[in-house]
Amino acid sequence: MIDLSGPVRLHARLVSDQQLLRVGGRLSGLDARERLAVDELAHALAERIADSLLEEAQRDRTVAAALEAVYS
Repeated sequence: MIDLSGPVRLHARLVSDQQLLRVGGRLSGLDARERLAVDELAHALAERIADSLLEEAQRDRTVAAALEAVYS
C-alpha cells in the first residue's frame, strides 16, 4: 500500500474545519479560550479517526483498496 497518511489526515482536518464552520453559530457563546479548546478537540478527534482508518488499512486489504481508490 502506498503512503496515504498525508491525504487522509488532510481530508480529516478539512472535514472537521467544515463541521466547525457549520456549527459556528451554536458555538458563538463560547469565549475565545473555550472555542479554541473545541477546535483543538475536533481536530484531534479527526486525526485519531484518520489514524484508525490507516491502521485498519494495514490489517485489511479491502480498507486499503478503498483508501487507495479515494486518495490516489
